[in-house]
Amino acid sequence: MSSVQIRCGGQWLTTIAPWGELTWSHAADGGCKEASWRMDVPQTFSHPALTRGQIVTVRVGGINVWRGFISEPDVAGDGTYT
Repeated sequence: MSSVQIRCGGQWLTTIAPWGELTWSHAADGGCKEASWRMDVPQTFSHPALTRGQIVTVRVGGINVWRGFISEPDVAGDGTYT
């Protein structure tokens, strides 16, 4: 797969913390449905770019392939963001 990047709240995730296990999906009408990823951060970790309502963009090879908002920040402490 080409280079995949995630941008949240105007910042590239790679500048905040390591991330992986990215998945994203689209609705039947072609709109963006859901994206999720995991980050290896401490349970108490917080960052302004990773709060509910922040704009999320997934880019593959320099092309935006998904765009939405953070709806479920890592409140469970397992490193999953949706």
